[in-house]
Amino acid sequence: MHYLIGFLAAIGCYVIVWLLSRLRREEGIHFLQFAVSSSDNRLSLSRFQMYVWTFVTVGAYVTVVVGRRSFVDIPGSVLALMGISQATFLGAKFIAGEQHARRESTSNQPTSTSPTRVIRKLEPAWQPSLLDLIEGSEMISVGEEQVNGQTVALLEERTVPNLAKFQMFSWTLVLIVLYIYALVGAQGLAMPEIPPQLLGLMGISQSAYLGRKLTSPTT
Repeated sequence: MHYLIGFLAAIGCYVIVWLLSRLRREEGIHFLQFAVSSSDNRLSLSRFQMYVWTFVTVGAYVTVVVGRRSFVDIPGSVLALMGISQATFLGAKFIAGEQHARRESTSNQPTSTSPTRVIRKLEPAWQPSLLDLIEGSEMISVGEEQVNGQTVALLEERTVPNLAKFQMFSWTLVLIVLYIYALVGAQGLAMPEIPPQLLGLMGISQSAYLGRKLTSPTT
């Protein structure tokens, strides 16, 4: 029974967050609406992993408390993982804001060293795709043209596989599945500890994600 109550608690958190995320949307609907970025209407991996870990942690804590009929301590490794996921989300949001401000400030400034012209840019999609969690976008050179005797590079923004995103997404899913398995299969009813090696691996994958986002002009 306590497992069912914990599951319902996690689902309840999901429903509440989903409904709140719908309040600021005028169009579109997606079962992962809580993970949709407000800037481009695509699924944000950092937002996705933060909320999913929140749902799992809430469900696990409620399961243990209901089963033992008393409050329990949350393991330090779980708190550390929640901190990593929150820091990744905030870091990604800060980087995205800085990149947007930089693009806005330089969009109207001419350049004499390497003139370029964007001939196609991805439009915000009203139907987010799960592929957003493992794909990014890059400016690809598709040719050149002569303008006033000057060669101008033609750029086109395309979606491309993002290895850093795929790595972070994969490890997030693997750790969630293993954590739920450890919770259900444990001898005593308690929130499982997360091994330091897995915490370190999660930190490395999320650092690689932020590093890729920081060094990329797009996503």
